[in-house]
Amino acid sequence: MAEQYTSSVDLEGPRYLSGAVAAGATICIVVFLLLAYAIGTLDTLYAMGGGTRTANLWGSETVFVSTAEVISFEITNSLPMILVVLAISAVSFLLFSRIWRLGRRSA
Repeated sequence: MAEQYTSSVDLEGPRYLSGAVAAGATICIVVFLLLAYAIGTLDTLYAMGGGTRTANLWGSETVFVSTAEVISFEITNSLPMILVVLAISAVSFLLFSRIWRLGRRSA
């Protein structure tokens, strides 16, 4: 029975679906963490009486504004941040898809 199972399963090649799921989960986690940072920054500004803070998040200038009238954040030149998130997800994809199996040959 075990022989029949192993003969029907492709053990030699990469698992692209596993890599895609891991990359998607990684993107969700990184975006969640960035939003948590933004909410924390805005909450801190509001607790200190309001104000504006400019930060550089992964190469993208981000302006946080928290006053009695306005609570917002704006990202200018978001391309570097997007590239960093894509690079992190690419590493996750490569690790979870077991890309090193691509070079294996069937015996």
